[in-house]
Amino acid sequence: MLLAEKVLLYLTLFTYTLAIGLLFFAIFFKRESLVSVTKKVIITGVILNTATLLVRTVSAGRPPVKGDYENALTAAWFTMVLLLYLGRRWTGLWKANIGVLPVILLTLGWAMQRGQPDLAPLTPAYDNPWLYIHVFFAWFGYASFLVAAILGVVILVRARKPEALLAFGDVRTLDELSHRLVAFGFAMTTVMIASGAIWAKDLYGSYWSWDPVETWSLLSWLVYALYLHLRTMFGWRGAKAAWLAVLSFSTVLISFWGVNFIQDSYHIFQRMF
Repeated sequence: MLLAEKVLLYLTLFTYTLAIGLLFFAIFFKRESLVSVTKKVIITGVILNTATLLVRTVSAGRPPVKGDYENALTAAWFTMVLLLYLGRRWTGLWKANIGVLPVILLTLGWAMQRGQPDLAPLTPAYDNPWLYIHVFFAWFGYASFLVAAILGVVILVRARKPEALLAFGDVRTLDELSHRLVAFGFAMTTVMIASGAIWAKDLYGSYWSWDPVETWSLLSWLVYALYLHLRTMFGWRGAKAAWLAVLSFSTVLISFWGVNFIQDSYHIFQRMF
């Protein structure tokens, strides 16, 4: 890791940590005067996150898709950019960072402990356009499902204590937004699986090999398909849909990160390149 990247990375971690503290203080102590300050801190964190990715990309001469560290850094960026975009329309949504940022920091910390991959280019077998399509849609799906799960937690808290977390907005809006995020993430996951199958055909000669990540990705896709089916056909709303959004995210965590503890998967980030 270059010195410039290390400095930017630690500034990113510090800024995200500061944002969590400010959010807790602003929300639980109802200090609205901190709202604009916290937004600026979050935006600064995203800018630093972007700069870290750019330095990594330039120094490696390739997109940051190699190893747990690069994938965690990319996942953080996609999630934060998605939240900033959504926050422009739903002003209370930026407060969801109080749940999203801790997940991002924990993931980054865990990935950093596993070591940073070298800056060497991808091997010819993996330097394929389908890889980048596959990864791009994978991280958009991950970001959408993560935010939907955090909103689900807020809905569940509000179901037990209606007076809690009022700063996030009304439950109906949160429920509808969580549904939209799941639908968007489901579409992204569909493209991810399809592009991955095409890439696998080029790489291994088979569209599907029942690799652990493939299996868990399919399971995750089916679980979210069930969510959309129950909501559309049976009218699941509120707490029931929120529980499903939260529990379904566990399958996403396993398919993205849990596979690294399985030794017979060609998806393991540390070995696949």
